[in-house]
Amino acid sequence: MGGQAFHLRVRPDVFDARDLEYRPRLQMLPPEVCPPPGVPVLRQSGQSCTGHALAAVINTALGPGTRASPYMLYALARRYDEYPGTADAGSSLRGALKGWFHHGVVGTARWPKLRSAAPDLEDDAFRTEAARMPLGAFYRVNPYRLDDMQSAVTELNAVAASAVIHSGWEKPAVVEKGGRVLHVIDRPIDGRTLGGHAFAVVGYNEVGFVVQNSWGRRWGAGGFAVLPYEDWLESAYDAWVARPGVRSAKLYVSGWEGGQRGTSGQLLSAPGPDNARLTRYVVNLGHGGQLSTTGRFTSSPAQLAQIMAHLRDFHAASPQADVVLYAHGGLVSERGGLITAQKHLNWWLNNGVYPVTLAWQSGPGETLCAQLAETFAGKLPAGGLGFDLVEQFDRLVEGAAGRSLRWMWEQMKRSARAAGAPCRQGPPETAPGGTLLLQQLARLQAQLRAETGQRLRLHLVGHSAGSILLGGLLPRMQELGLRAESMQFLAPAMTLAEFGRVVLPHLVGPPATRTVHRFAVFSMTDADEQDDTVGAGNITPYHKSLLYLVARPGGTGPRSAPAGDGQVPPPAAAARGRVRTAGAG
Repeated sequence: MGGQAFHLRVRPDVFDARDLEYRPRLQMLPPEVCPPPGVPVLRQSGQSCTGHALAAVINTALGPGTRASPYMLYALARRYDEYPGTADAGSSLRGALKGWFHHGVVGTARWPKLRSAAPDLEDDAFRTEAARMPLGAFYRVNPYRLDDMQSAVTELNAVAASAVIHSGWEKPAVVEKGGRVLHVIDRPIDGRTLGGHAFAVVGYNEVGFVVQNSWGRRWGAGGFAVLPYEDWLESAYDAWVARPGVRSAKLYVSGWEGGQRGTSGQLLSAPGPDNARLTRYVVNLGHGGQLSTTGRFTSSPAQLAQIMAHLRDFHAASPQADVVLYAHGGLVSERGGLITAQKHLNWWLNNGVYPVTLAWQSGPGETLCAQLAETFAGKLPAGGLGFDLVEQFDRLVEGAAGRSLRWMWEQMKRSARAAGAPCRQGPPETAPGGTLLLQQLARLQAQLRAETGQRLRLHLVGHSAGSILLGGLLPRMQELGLRAESMQFLAPAMTLAEFGRVVLPHLVGPPATRTVHRFAVFSMTDADEQDDTVGAGNITPYHKSLLYLVARPGGTGPRSAPAGDGQVPPPAAAARGRVRTAGAG
């Protein structure tokens, strides 16, 4: 196509019931809408058509002189589509819109190329610049209602769209229609399919939609062509209408800024995490234990280095540098882990301890709990269960949840252990995130000793399945010469066998050489666990703790291990006097 190869890997969008669907205004539409003059025609590199389609919509809406960076939008699309790695492998329009919603967009001068070094999205100056082009209102347009599409084009002059395209796109046909010459995308009888592609719809006429492509001005009529309506109806993926918001000095995203409120559960309000602040205190780990490069909050080796710099500044006037590594429990979403980090943050700082939360995306536990609540809501009597029926109903729930939950639990434990695996050859982005963090701490420890004489005092705190993650870090700490001043497990979800194999060897030996100096367990009594509940919203389908729900399906009793390889009593018995335990009940 014009001497350049364009890769076509736009992903078909998936249905989401939360989408707001566009509704046309009840006013007469003009018989024809032409593209507005002066809008730049773009030429994409690689598979970045989603970014170019959305950039064309922004440029059209804001008028001549505006050049939104298509490559920033494409990079964000891949991040929010959650495609691993940095390879140029396609994206979706939904992902691009998510990125624009959360970050705004800068101009092409700041992010000019596909392979540009990605700026720090949380840098204050960059955030201020991106906030000048925020996303305002946006709606999903039904691509199969031509009147809805035409109305959306009439309102904002541009709609971002994607479709599967054919060989007729390579060179639009020149035809005469009604005394005028049109460049029409004509579908050949034996034409081949090229793949998924995104573009902007910037007009319409009696033949079809006027498409602004991202293949340069040599394509079609200066970068534009007409896509016949019947072709669009056969090939459409999705369509979105979006209006840029009002320029601001700061990007305000509902539910994510620290001073605003979002929703958690069905009717429970909770403060949203302030990601800009948490960048200094949270390391986000993906499902494989690596630093997370997708979603709302990402981590990188550069971010770890920034954490070390902030840590050093925080303790600049202290004789020792106290640092706590906190790992939250399992089956927690990314947002849930960030909210936990924010809730604890000021308490640690006010007590002179620099907190680093390991937010690990440990599985769709919230989804499973919601599914259980929905499944059993109709089976719960209006007045609740009588005491004599609770155990029978819990057994019913265990049978329904057993297989799925045990699989999720096993996957979660693999992710936790992977965070502390040894580093292999390859780029840092593919290394275990927990191990990379420990390497940074070991370097900081050496610098403090050599330059200021300060002592790095490391503390480890693991809640529930977070104990599994921290246990996996102990061998790496030993290799790097790092020592934990203290280690605390809060209601640990670790089997007795794993505790003896993974943790106990680091608690024994001469005090000067063992990895962990002091260890304590705060456990729930059996009565506490039976008083706990698992539910979603105002529905409580299970009347014991999550550990009970994991352990009992297919097991031998209420204390069967989640992995089926031993019991899960309070871990005091494992240490045989070498650790201090405390009951939570």
